[in-house]
Amino acid sequence: MGYPSTSVQGTLTSVYNLGCFFGALSTIYTGDILGRPRVIMLGSSVIALGAIIQAASYSVPQMLVGRIVAGFGTGMNTATAGVWQAETSKMRSRGKLVIIQMANCITGFSLSNWLTLGFSFAKGSVAWRFPLAFQICQWLVLQR
Repeated sequence: MGYPSTSVQGTLTSVYNLGCFFGALSTIYTGDILGRPRVIMLGSSVIALGAIIQAASYSVPQMLVGRIVAGFGTGMNTATAGVWQAETSKMRSRGKLVIIQMANCITGFSLSNWLTLGFSFAKGSVAWRFPLAFQICQWLVLQR
């Protein structure tokens, strides 16, 4: 992929958020049709697909598609997980579960950042391919 300019890097970063936006909007319909658990599984599968596209990309357009796809799945999961939790948890434990969910999100974000930092010292494309491919672990965990 070479070394894209800063404006291209900014675009690559921003399209992920666009994918998140449209993924979250898609749950307006899919949440009721498929049900919350299936939407979360679908969202995780879409994230895994996006991670594969990103990790295998050799051009900027391919990376853009991978970022949008992964963002779409993330938006689906972000919009659905909290709703499903609120619908299924008992009132007395709902607050605690919301805090645990947020702690898990923060832990995952921290792990992602530390992984990216650690691989930034690696030579070659593994420095960015492995952290992007690591998103597939979420899908693998949910498949159990």
